[in-house]
Amino acid sequence: MSDPKDTSAEYEAEAKERWGATEAFQESQRRLSSYSTVDKKNAQAAQEEALQGVIDAMNQGLPPTSTEATDAAEQCRQVISRWYFDCTPEMHTQLATMYVTDPRFRAFYETRREGLAQYFHDAIHAAHRD
Repeated sequence: MSDPKDTSAEYEAEAKERWGATEAFQESQRRLSSYSTVDKKNAQAAQEEALQGVIDAMNQGLPPTSTEATDAAEQCRQVISRWYFDCTPEMHTQLATMYVTDPRFRAFYETRREGLAQYFHDAIHAAHRD
């Protein structure tokens, strides 16, 4: 079994390679480097709370286009902006695509609730339609 720290370092290297030159990545790195352990736990809790809103909408049987689902998706975007980098609606829709196309993201969401990756993707896209 591989060491989780090795996997984390691998993901960090991949992120740096893919997005290291972007302003969003650099801003995220600046913010993260200034956070205390408590700040990091608060950021994680905020992410979890926002995602739970999406899961709650899904569990209620609401379509991803519902106000509840799109508001929850928007809350997820605001958490990213608050804690990591300014996440524009366009950037959020790009992230949503990764949630369904990258097997690691898909697996993360699917372990939370079956079908969540696609539901979250659809709610994000619905939240940011003009």
